[in-house]
Amino acid sequence: MRIQLNLLLASAITTILAVNPRDAPKEPTGVKTITSPNGSTIRYKEPGEEGICETTPGVKSYSGYIDITLDIHVFFWFFESKRDPKHDPVTLWLNGGPGSDSLIGLFEELGPCTVAENMTTVLRDHSWTEVSNLLFLSQPVGTVHTADLITRTESFGGHWGPSFSTYFYEQNEKLPEDGSKGRKLKFKSLGIINGIIDEPTQTKYLLEFTKKNTYGVQLINDTVYDHGAFSLNMPDGCQDQLDYCNWMKRENSIVRRSACAAAQYICQTTVEGLYYRFGDRGTYDIDYLNTAPVQNALGVDLNYTSSNLIYTAFSLSGDFAAPYLPDLEKLLELDIQISLVYGDADYICNWLGGEEISKVAKWSGQEAFNNAGYTDLVVDGTAYGETRQTINGFDIATGEVEVSPDSDYATNGTAETTHTTTLPPLASSTSG
Repeated sequence: MRIQLNLLLASAITTILAVNPRDAPKEPTGVKTITSPNGSTIRYKEPGEEGICETTPGVKSYSGYIDITLDIHVFFWFFESKRDPKHDPVTLWLNGGPGSDSLIGLFEELGPCTVAENMTTVLRDHSWTEVSNLLFLSQPVGTVHTADLITRTESFGGHWGPSFSTYFYEQNEKLPEDGSKGRKLKFKSLGIINGIIDEPTQTKYLLEFTKKNTYGVQLINDTVYDHGAFSLNMPDGCQDQLDYCNWMKRENSIVRRSACAAAQYICQTTVEGLYYRFGDRGTYDIDYLNTAPVQNALGVDLNYTSSNLIYTAFSLSGDFAAPYLPDLEKLLELDIQISLVYGDADYICNWLGGEEISKVAKWSGQEAFNNAGYTDLVVDGTAYGETRQTINGFDIATGEVEVSPDSDYATNGTAETTHTTTLPPLASSTSG
């Protein structure tokens, strides 16, 4: 899978260069170069020194390219922790898609800055860099080696989060303890945010979400819903196609790719797409990165552009419909903390399907987890959600109770979530 992804990205980059050669920005100045232990060249600058994004005094940031091969160059942006960068872990952030760039997460979700209307950056009040070093890879074809690694991903990252993490662990096991052939990653945890992990398990909850959601609204009418339910459950329909993809041996064969690609097409057309066609709600600033001062500060010589090539390639590969629950189940048996985090307003990767993943995952702690109850997730005395937990570390509900590895700690509460809220109004179609 990793080799395939490398080839896809190389193809996408080559295509962009071929289409817009005259629009490329000037060669950046002041770029520094180092060589990694495995021989990859890293070209970088410190954008914070030029007033870009992380401008907190004494806090470093680095951006540029990792040259994996002669024709594969991965853009990265690394931010030091504001607390203790030497001892704090490194969090690797991967957006989903497939094809959604991780810089979306940087500017719109968790990075140290956001883009203002006047095309400058302003510091974010609450960033993950408060407690962790933070690495964004602009499409993941590889990663750097560090002492402690935390991986966080979202959406389609529910596929590559478990698969990458399993790969990290397997490669760790191949390395000798003396470090003579490589440096082991101390892989601490995997967090998946609104992730699509296993289509055979989660797809049916697309329909259910249109009626059962925390907002108490029906998103499609009964006629459309019944049509979707029939398409989902009919012989050789959506669910049967997904189950067939799930049944097939995981291998890179044209038979499996074709079967899983067909399952994705059938399900997106006859089940998932109904809400897009008949619902009236949405499903979930790029110009800043194409200004000359920003491009020079980041050390880049390409424009930031969008492309559907990666999405299309993943679709044709059948990977959309492929199950990644088995990878997650392997990780659950290891000394790795797994967190599934779901907001309640996402239709595509909704919390109902995420909850089902947490319940059906087969591992030694399955019964204990399912017996735990939902309790409020509290920050500064205010409940912002609900959580169910059996892992060690700190309790998620308050963040104040330390849970030892040999503890039988479990949240105590209701078997089902009880949180409800009101639906926000649609944006006006007219302006002032």
